Amino acid sequence: MLYVHTSGPLASTPDSINAIRIANAEAVRAVRIEMDRQATALGVDIAVVERDGSPYVETVRLAGQLRVDAVVMGGGRSFGYQYLGSPATRLVRNARWPVTVIP
Repeated sequence: MLYVHTSGPLASTPDSINAIRIANAEAVRAVRIEMDRQATALGVDIAVVERDGSPYVETVRLAGQLRVDAVVMGGGRSFGYQYLGSPATRLVRNARWPVTVIP
């Protein structure tokens, strides 16, 4: 499971950057707890990988490193995605593997 820390266009002051870092840390902590719970319930291993940067770039990079068979990605709800295209949309268009997007 890949969690990409992003700062977004609103991170322009030290206070906003710090607030985003804190929010990202809390979110990934919650994801780790849930993934541990699911792994135990399902009897499987789940690794949580953290990266900084672009969700699209980091997903492509990790998928290539792990030589995955498929990618499952959550669909973005960011306002800018309607104009720029979401990372999930870009993956579907450009990927070398099947991509499933979950709304």
